[in-house]
Amino acid sequence: MKLVPHVVAILLSLASSQSLRAGFVFHSLDLANSVHDYTGATDLDSDFITTATNPLNQTSLAQIGANIVESTYAFQWDGTLGTGTFATSLSHTIRSPDVETVTRVQIFIEPTEDLRVFVDGALTYNHTPNQEVGILYGMSVRNFTTSVEILQEVREGGNFYNDPSSGTFTISNETILQAGMLYRLQAVLDNLNAEHVNSGNLDATGHANFRIEPLVPEPHTAVLLAFAAVALIPRYRRDG
Repeated sequence: MKLVPHVVAILLSLASSQSLRAGFVFHSLDLANSVHDYTGATDLDSDFITTATNPLNQTSLAQIGANIVESTYAFQWDGTLGTGTFATSLSHTIRSPDVETVTRVQIFIEPTEDLRVFVDGALTYNHTPNQEVGILYGMSVRNFTTSVEILQEVREGGNFYNDPSSGTFTISNETILQAGMLYRLQAVLDNLNAEHVNSGNLDATGHANFRIEPLVPEPHTAVLLAFAAVALIPRYRRDG
């Protein structure tokens, strides 16, 4: 039975090496906030973040007068372990006619082993009733290698879409990211006040979060750990 510790060590080593394979390559990100004023000559203010730092904790602001878009990003990831959290808080304010506010989050990764991504979002909005104001909120996961949207959640609200002038959206979903494919994780909030004369007000706040985890337990890893546990039983009984 002297071989038992060596066998266990080998099994645990194999299990560990298999777990370490679950990872991804972080390619790039594109974070954008913008305010468009379409009255007369189109005016635009925008802010972009394209440099990826890990962790990334940054606030982005775009503003024209009292029309404001502010987003706070809290991103961190470990490509070796296959884990990552990409959290975005959203705040949009419109106080003028013919104004559009947009936040767009795009994250590009390539898994080296199959991974799971969880999508979680919520948005609360309120605008002046009987105004042509629209809210478009969505989260998606696109396989860029095959050009297929493998997950897409879209919510519409506001009188512009013949929906109530106030409400709350929620998004909760998950999907599998296959190894060797390039994926885009995307969140969008696009608000429009289409009134040409009456200003009206719009306030929209919420979040859009992506969380990446390995597929746990991986079947082969779980089997190796089970064998290791069984191998230890006789030794523990004898030592006791």
